Amino acid sequence: MKSKEYQKLYQNIKEKAPLESGVQTLVYMFLFGIIKDTNYQLLVIDRMGKKTQFVTPTGISDLVIVSDEFRFSEEHKNNIISYVEIKGIDINMYDFEEQIKGQLLSCGRILYTNGNIWKYYDIEKYIERNWGNNIDYIWHKNEYGEIKKVIYSLESIERTLAIKKSSYAHTKNNKYRVAYEKEINELKEQKIEIHKKLETLLLDFSWLQNIIDMPIIDIKLFDNDNFDVIKYMKLKSELYDVISTW
Repeated sequence: MKSKEYQKLYQNIKEKAPLESGVQTLVYMFLFGIIKDTNYQLLVIDRMGKKTQFVTPTGISDLVIVSDEFRFSEEHKNNIISYVEIKGIDINMYDFEEQIKGQLLSCGRILYTNGNIWKYYDIEKYIERNWGNNIDYIWHKNEYGEIKKVIYSLESIERTLAIKKSSYAHTKNNKYRVAYEKEINELKEQKIEIHKKLETLLLDFSWLQNIIDMPIIDIKLFDNDNFDVIKYMKLKSELYDVISTW
């Protein structure tokens, strides 16, 4: 997408319907142009349910970048490359840090934007950049690995819980309903215990906030209504650089 096209679409959305859905269309068109000749695919997932592999501890993102090998409804998250979380133009993006942290921990990468501000977070890149010492690098990578295991367990329960709740809602036989209700309550108890374990691990994971405070990409395209073409080209260049390392 050329800079003039991006600017025109953004201004049109801002003036007529500054909603998340409008920004999502813009972001999809922009990102599609960047990854169309790669081995990755861009998917819209904001309407997906919790029973899919897109679930995270803080909900489901708007878009996702996956590899060509990705297959829907697999139990694991293999081949999910990065989430893309989108907000409306007039939304304060800094109000959603906890949501971003949950999606970031689940996937390891997330691109976050409202069409104007673009931020990209990548846990492994952060570790590589900030711990040149091999021992520290291994230590922090293992620390993140332990958190990922707990998050995957939590997401697995979320998926199963969503399936059981759907079955319960559509079952008229009282015997089966009682069985589903028991299973749902047991899963809820497991979920509480895993949440406690995750919270304990995150207490020692203090550098998560540093990742949020120091994005790999952090670019604002508009200063008031003035579009910065240089920053737009910088954004595209940095996104190409990031993709080349996936």
